[in-house]
Amino acid sequence: MRTLLSIFLILVAWGIADFVLPILMNIAGLPGTLAAGTKGKRTKHQYWFGVLLTFLGQAYVYYGYMAFVVNWTHLAAARPDVIGWLLWPFAFLATIFLIMKHRIIARTEAREERVTGNPQVEAIVFTELFSVIAFFVFAIFPVTARYLYWYMPYMR
Repeated sequence: MRTLLSIFLILVAWGIADFVLPILMNIAGLPGTLAAGTKGKRTKHQYWFGVLLTFLGQAYVYYGYMAFVVNWTHLAAARPDVIGWLLWPFAFLATIFLIMKHRIIARTEAREERVTGNPQVEAIVFTELFSVIAFFVFAIFPVTARYLYWYMPYMR
């Protein structure tokens, strides 16, 4: 029963993050978008510098959510009344599918509005690629998440 409750809580975190994270990631990526300049008035180096800043902001926010889910899953799986190996696929889906969904939405919106060269859209692709690596790094070496996000609850 505790295993089902743990899975339910992971899915609740996924649902909340599905609403909140796009807003926070857009805010975190705003400095990089502003640094990239406007289309037609920017250089190639300025644009990629903006994409890098946007990626760093988006990645820090998104990987914070990922660290929370992974560390919470570690804590729940360590309980004797929870079947731990059942939680990990749900934690993986709750973190990886979320960024994949938002990348698809961002690309679709940019294509529909015929917007090219948007640093937010380009940076989310890099955030998605590195999120798979970050998931396994946080799962295998949870101390990395604790050092990066020491202020978050449930960090062990």
